[in-house]
Amino acid sequence: MPLPPGTPLGPYEVRELLGKGGMGEVYRARDRRLDRDVAIKIISDAIAQDSSARARFEREAKAIAALTHPNILSIFDFSKDHDHWYAVTELLEGETLRERLRRGTIVPAEATQIAIAVTSGLSAAHERGIVHRDLKPENVFLTRDGAIKILDFGLAQVRKKPTTEDQTEVLATKAGQVVGTVTCMSPEQIRGETVDAATDIFALGCMLYEMVGGTRPFCGENSLEVIASVLKDPPAPLSDDVPPELARIIMRCLEKQPAKRFASARELREALCSGGVYAAGGLKPAATLITRVIVLPFRMLRRDDNLDFLSYSLPDAIVGSLAGIGSLVVRSSLAASQYSSGAIDLTRVAAEQDVNAVVSGTILASGGRLRVSAQLTEMPSATVKWSHATETSLDDIFGVQDELTRKIVRSLSGPMTDSDSRALRKDVPQSPAAYEFFLRANQQANSPAGLLIARDLYRRSVEEDPHFAPAWASLGRTEWKVAKYTENPGDSFRKAEEALRRALELNPDLSLAHRYYAEIEIEGQQVIDSLKRLKERVRARPNDPELRLALGKALRYTGLLQESLAEFDHVRELDPNMITSVAHTWFMLCDYERAHATLERDIFYLGPLTLAMIGRETEAKNQLRETLASAADRQYRSYHEGLLGVLEENREAAVPAIERIVAHNRDPEAWFYQMRSLARVGEREKALDLLERLSRGFFPVYTFEHDPWLEPLRDSPRFAPILAAAKERHEQARAVWSS
Repeated sequence: MPLPPGTPLGPYEVRELLGKGGMGEVYRARDRRLDRDVAIKIISDAIAQDSSARARFEREAKAIAALTHPNILSIFDFSKDHDHWYAVTELLEGETLRERLRRGTIVPAEATQIAIAVTSGLSAAHERGIVHRDLKPENVFLTRDGAIKILDFGLAQVRKKPTTEDQTEVLATKAGQVVGTVTCMSPEQIRGETVDAATDIFALGCMLYEMVGGTRPFCGENSLEVIASVLKDPPAPLSDDVPPELARIIMRCLEKQPAKRFASARELREALCSGGVYAAGGLKPAATLITRVIVLPFRMLRRDDNLDFLSYSLPDAIVGSLAGIGSLVVRSSLAASQYSSGAIDLTRVAAEQDVNAVVSGTILASGGRLRVSAQLTEMPSATVKWSHATETSLDDIFGVQDELTRKIVRSLSGPMTDSDSRALRKDVPQSPAAYEFFLRANQQANSPAGLLIARDLYRRSVEEDPHFAPAWASLGRTEWKVAKYTENPGDSFRKAEEALRRALELNPDLSLAHRYYAEIEIEGQQVIDSLKRLKERVRARPNDPELRLALGKALRYTGLLQESLAEFDHVRELDPNMITSVAHTWFMLCDYERAHATLERDIFYLGPLTLAMIGRETEAKNQLRETLASAADRQYRSYHEGLLGVLEENREAAVPAIERIVAHNRDPEAWFYQMRSLARVGEREKALDLLERLSRGFFPVYTFEHDPWLEPLRDSPRFAPILAAAKERHEQARAVWSS
């Protein structure tokens, strides 16, 4: 019997029944902790009463929850309330692909877009060893805002095994009826053989066939006939309206033998992203499908200690210019730098970096002249789209960079728009010496050992040319890093802010300057201003993962935690290899398992801390002791000493280390971690002093209310006013985000 509106389930309140299915009933509900609507799936009695099926369901739910992929329905919770086992997911508004298909066929370009999104989600899951096994139009959702989500991912695997009577009932359907799931089942799945990613690829082929063809590839009067067709019949050829390349892709997905299908969802995605899928149908591919590019370090054909910096810096400058082109998604120079030595395998590069185009080149220095050769290769076809060679002097190296940048833009996104041309014209250096200093600085800037050298070179660049905005922006970024990551920052924060402000005066559209000026605002307790800035810039440049990376951080600082997760999902979609701070967002949601699982870069602080929070305290302490015993960076030693002191309940060791961190670091999130440590060791007043201070620029209200280490603070008369002020700032941020 359906649950009536108002029924409580843990922290959730049922609002209305949305539907019923084999797995149970689905309701709209309200999450009273985070003040948001969610979907709740009440697990059917058949599964709930089977302990092994329920355990499998829970394992699958946890595995899918760890994916946090934008094309997979997000699972927030799995729990029991009284007699009801339930799973909590994001609430979607829109329609299933099956509902869309009832209105007719889908044009090939749109169908391909849907398939690309599905393969993106499949690829992420398959890499974790998770196979859907029940992919069908009913399990693909098209949201009102254009997102595409795979539903019930992995949950089909835990359905209670049918009895012989159940199987007979399923197969003995009435004439004219077709069992939906059977029509997307692969031959090996029907035969009861072991299934893997190839099964999902077959199912997606069935969906694509129906989207563009209007009928299912395998039909029959009843399910027995459908099964027979799947096992032995080839699908009928698609009409001439379907581009031939797309038709070939679909037919390959529908091969009876798994080995003849695409080797992976990633390979299928690359095939779908190929421009040829569209060209045969006279359709222009969407920019997001063909414009993921990486510019590799150029190879020096003859070693020259005075010019070797160009190997990294010339491609890096090209990347910087391409960043101003809104239709391109450009991998960072840091990502490309791993391919600076050894033989280049373009297929491996394209697969690892998830790109459709690779720019590579060589530089030959001889007699004071430079011969620069470059080529752009389309992937996965490995077709050289163009190659270009030019001879120049170091004084005119900017001309080479500008020429190559324009060729890349023209070849990947068509004729340059007026805005593209304006973006490339804005940042032209007026002095060859200024540009050389800039390039030499770029070579040093990503190395901790080279940070101060880079700063000095950027300063010389802006002295030579005070109107060169990229040098000012890079100087600001470097000053910010000096302030944040060195022991003697001096007045680098002030200098960083001045340099970035100057860069934005010269070029108000310079993404690098906005990205790091936002960091200054975030850590300077102006996070709502930063949120406004980043929201506007992302609206103008939605394909810039660096901007979205900063936006995800700003959303976390304002307590918009689910929005922060969504933004990091966008980052991952744009650049799967970009390191994010999503683990900190999970930490603020008090989901320490996921915080630990998603940790990508650490100073050996959050890793041990999350271990301690999930009950592995001995392991955490051992990690900290090993780190302190090694030649650890002195800059982070206080973090290790402080946390170890907390875990060992050694207040005398913990508090001085914590106070050193707070004195050196102006980041309110860093203060938050130290504040909770003070609360943990019983320094309640010091913790409240720091909480009051940090909450002006860091106010994840949910965390303040639920973090277990803050429990000693909550009964203090000082806590409620601090929380109330944080809630007020949180609501201001929400209003900015919603506007």
